[in-house]
Amino acid sequence: MFFIAHSDGDLSDDEIIAISQIGLTMDISLEEIQKISEWVIDELENNLEE
Repeated sequence: MFFIAHSDGDLSDDEIIAISQIGLTMDISLEEIQKISEWVIDELENNLEE
């Protein structure tokens, strides 16, 4: 979901909130959602550097 939300080159606060709400509905903790978002952001930043 984070990759799709960032497909326009921006990951807005509204997108992050929506993804977090979906994750919570799927019984994923906020801590896990945060870890996943950090992994995705790191991967996106690494791809931009290449």
